[in-house]
Amino acid sequence: MNIRFFVKLLFYSSVFLIITISTTLLTMEFLTKGKTVSVPDIRNKQIVEAGGILKDAKLKFSIEGEEFHPNIPKDFIISQKPHPDSVIKEGRSVSVVVSRGQQEVTVPRLEMEPLRMAEKTIRENGLAIDNIARVNSASIGKDVVIAQNPPPGSVIDRREKINLLVSSGPQEIWYKTPSLIGKMLNEGSAILEKMEIEISIVLSKGEEAGRILGQKPKAGFPIKKGDRLELTVVEK
Repeated sequence: MNIRFFVKLLFYSSVFLIITISTTLLTMEFLTKGKTVSVPDIRNKQIVEAGGILKDAKLKFSIEGEEFHPNIPKDFIISQKPHPDSVIKEGRSVSVVVSRGQQEVTVPRLEMEPLRMAEKTIRENGLAIDNIARVNSASIGKDVVIAQNPPPGSVIDRREKINLLVSSGPQEIWYKTPSLIGKMLNEGSAILEKMEIEISIVLSKGEEAGRILGQKPKAGFPIKKGDRLELTVVEK
């Protein structure tokens, strides 16, 4: 009798335990299932505004990181996860990346610097050159920066590039070498002086002192302002 009673008690206890576990699992499933919502689009929204939108949608807000951005202002949302219109359960978090604004830098002074030095300064400031234009200048030496854009002291996004205007030095003036053979040295010197051509003289023996016997380069050969022309002249 006691054994039968014990068996029945064990049986009913097992059934009760199974029912209790099943009920608990069903209750947990019901409680955790919850409602689902569509994720709102909070991109390009200010942080406070984005937080309010998510709160109204019964979602939470978490900042995943911050990044510089050339177009999106500081404290505005760059991106979000999950993406807009995704369906998730109420109470879940939406992770966002927030803009730190433009990565600004002050433009260094490059004017009147040699081009090689200006390029080094630009690199050291994390900037880059967009275009280099050249122009002849009688007053500024070759390969020296004449002007820049943006101007010195400007505060710009680090991604913006620098444009430089660089001197090519004085404009080169070319002539045809005049024929000086047979002329006197003073006459030939006067011609070359007007052309701003330098002279070097090689003395030679001859009948008439000061007479030009030869020249390098020959007559008609291209010669540039500032170049040197060699004259062979009868010595005194």
